[in-house]
Amino acid sequence: MKYQFSVGKGLRNNTPENKECESFEDLFKVVVNLSHKNKNPIKGGSQKDNDSIKKEGYWIGAPFSGRRAKHNALARQFVILDVDRCPKENRSQVKDYCKRWKSFVYSSFSSTDENPKFRIVVDASRSILPEEMETVTRYCNFSCLTLRERRVQTALRSIERLTQLIQKLEGLLRCYSRLTLVLESRVVSS
Repeated sequence: MKYQFSVGKGLRNNTPENKECESFEDLFKVVVNLSHKNKNPIKGGSQKDNDSIKKEGYWIGAPFSGRRAKHNALARQFVILDVDRCPKENRSQVKDYCKRWKSFVYSSFSSTDENPKFRIVVDASRSILPEEMETVTRYCNFSCLTLRERRVQTALRSIERLTQLIQKLEGLLRCYSRLTLVLESRVVSS
């Protein structure tokens, strides 16, 4: 099975070059080679300079018949999920998510330390038609959210248990306070 994709450079490139490779592993190699071509932001450089560098980065996407436009997209063998502003402490969750499928993750060309951005590329078991892409992408995003929701639900259950424990302790303290008052009143009245 061949993997068709397009390679573009810069944010406004509407005429990316269609390419083809033999395997998902070869697609990974293409992405790695492209990311090495991208310039890193200049430490201490002006925002304008770094923005211009970021706007000229290489990217991959669906193949197109003609100009880059939704109505010109062709079928592809992979799904790309964009992830923006993911704190470093959540990256392990991304790795857990990626273990569910044959996939790889790479930093997007506009990623910075302050605003990390990356893409998850997931292999598909069959060609995904352009009209299916939105639904398939939504499903993959939902699956990712489901993973996060499970973690949130676990945290909420822990918070709920902690709240119940605090309420029990508060109840015990009220009982202790009442008992102390009763004992003090008996001592005073004796």
